[in-house]
Amino acid sequence: MDDIDHVRHMLDAAEEAVLFSRRQSVVMLQVDRIRSLAIVYCLAVIGEAAEAVSPEFQKANPRIPWRVMANMRHRLIHPDFVVDLLVIFETTQRDLEPLITCLKAILESPYTKPKTARDPRGLV
Repeated sequence: MDDIDHVRHMLDAAEEAVLFSRRQSVVMLQVDRIRSLAIVYCLAVIGEAAEAVSPEFQKANPRIPWRVMANMRHRLIHPDFVVDLLVIFETTQRDLEPLITCLKAILESPYTKPKTARDPRGLV
């Protein structure tokens, strides 16, 4: 996988987290364990993919908070930390839409478009 593949994974996970958190409140997330775990998973995917992006690509795209997302993933996944649903909720409400906008801009940039058409199954 290359950097653009990781950005696509981040975008997919961010859009899903926004969808899962739509019309929700912190209290609703506390009650709906399946939904809250799905959102946590999406945020972990975002952080994992962010960490996999090359340092050169990160440097070329400084508007993306690469390290912050990777650090959040570590806090979500490692059992030493307690997942704070208020932080999760605020992240979905405040941070994901701007992230989605930035990720889409990266993917729509002529500098990141693949030079050949790609088969959706990953075959060229």
